[in-house]
Amino acid sequence: MFLKKRSEPILETVQLLAVPYAAGSLNSYQQMKKLSGYELLSYEMPGRARRYAESGYKMQDVVEEIVKTIDFAKPYLLFGHSMGAFIAYETCAYIERLQLKLPEKLIVSGQIPPGSVQAQLYEKEMTYQATLSYLKSMGGTPDEVLQNEELIHYYAKILKDDFSLLKHYFQDGCSASIETDIAVWCGKDDAMISASEVRKWHQVTAGRCTITDFEGGHFFINQVFGDLHDLERQLHVCRNAYRGERDDLY
Repeated sequence: MFLKKRSEPILETVQLLAVPYAAGSLNSYQQMKKLSGYELLSYEMPGRARRYAESGYKMQDVVEEIVKTIDFAKPYLLFGHSMGAFIAYETCAYIERLQLKLPEKLIVSGQIPPGSVQAQLYEKEMTYQATLSYLKSMGGTPDEVLQNEELIHYYAKILKDDFSLLKHYFQDGCSASIETDIAVWCGKDDAMISASEVRKWHQVTAGRCTITDFEGGHFFINQVFGDLHDLERQLHVCRNAYRGERDDLY
């Protein structure tokens, strides 16, 4: 009598929709293309890279584009850092309103909940000097970029449009809450956001909320992305976290 050998389960590739920070682009997340078991979706926001000439985009414009990028027949994660966290959150809220398949997890990085932000914060005139000062204050920008006048003018235009998106978003009002589980990533030394406000993400989801503190400032993700094995481990934890598994869970 011969027993048929049981085949190993086939692990389905997980789509990863990563939304950039202000003035960032799809290229900011190129390391994610190297992740095993994940597919970085090729969504480029308007106003940058090949879409640099586009201006006047609003939050809903971007959210609707993102939804069209996702294959809802497959598993997926939503990830956003800094500005991208707001966009990923609103994308998740929109997906819930459309009653589409939910992400395995919403990962918000380096940001506080949108309800804690004032629109006035983004009412800035992004001159050359203002752009240079902003990039320096955020950290994570290479010196060769900060010393390149042409690149500073390039980023000034993107920041102007991104800040306009954010200003109108907060003026119009954000989604009050979502049902999806949230994983929050933050830098222990991030001077740009309040640690106590970060903890309030659990107030905007009816699901579970885990918070992970990383070494570093606002751009701690540069270090996280520099170690693919650790990044894969962090994503695995996010996807599989449940009540009682993490110390800092709401």
